[in-house]
Amino acid sequence: MNPSAVFLAGRQNIGSEVEISMIEKQRKELQLLIGELKDRDKELNEMVAVHQRQLLSWEEDRQKVLTLEERCSKLEGELHKRTEIIRSLTKKVKTLESNQMECQTALQKTQLQFQEMAQKATHASLLSEDLEVGFIL
Repeated sequence: MNPSAVFLAGRQNIGSEVEISMIEKQRKELQLLIGELKDRDKELNEMVAVHQRQLLSWEEDRQKVLTLEERCSKLEGELHKRTEIIRSLTKKVKTLESNQMECQTALQKTQLQFQEMAQKATHASLLSEDLEVGFIL
């Protein structure tokens, strides 16, 4: 064989070896990248799962808040009604207290008049007895 042909064949072998080496490097790089992508995919799936749990939790909390708002509204309405009832009853109590005071004042006045009339009756009775005794004598 011709030395230049041997040289070319040697060069082709070296070129093939370089290509094979490059291909193997690229294959390893691809395998590493695929492994990395798998890791990233797993991380993303975990993040999605966490996010979905957070969304579910948020929705549950939102429903609880809505329920509490509704309950609060009902309780405020009930509180308003009871406040009105208390105001009405307070007015009635004040009116009754005022009436009681007026009745007590009227009773005291009547008792005073009764005492005065009883004193006058006693005085008249005494005068009548004195007059009868004076007549008899």
